[in-house]
Amino acid sequence: MKTAIIFDCEFVCLEGSQRRFWCAAHDPDPVIAQIGAVKLGLEGDFPILDTHMDHVVPRDRYGKRYALDPFFTRLTGITNEIIEAEGVPLADALARVDAFSDGARFWSLGQG
Repeated sequence: MKTAIIFDCEFVCLEGSQRRFWCAAHDPDPVIAQIGAVKLGLEGDFPILDTHMDHVVPRDRYGKRYALDPFFTRLTGITNEIIEAEGVPLADALARVDAFSDGARFWSLGQG
């Protein structure tokens, strides 16, 4: 069966980041804290065949770990404790979601 991967990422943010287009001096770099994906069958009724999710240890451009802002936690439900317990380096998360895809195309919806 042909498949597609629908994915979404959660990026670290502070309250008001979106209004500032994530580029105020105090806004964090665009750093991923979670990658989620769904494997969708492209035949029949488009069944969900599998799901995948990784928490990612958010690190800035210098390798320093970002502490999650309470606003981000309220928005996503992702806590510093979850990142500590389940977080993996970004390279590992990307390799894992690539393996999950089994070569299927990736699709995402976002503003751009």
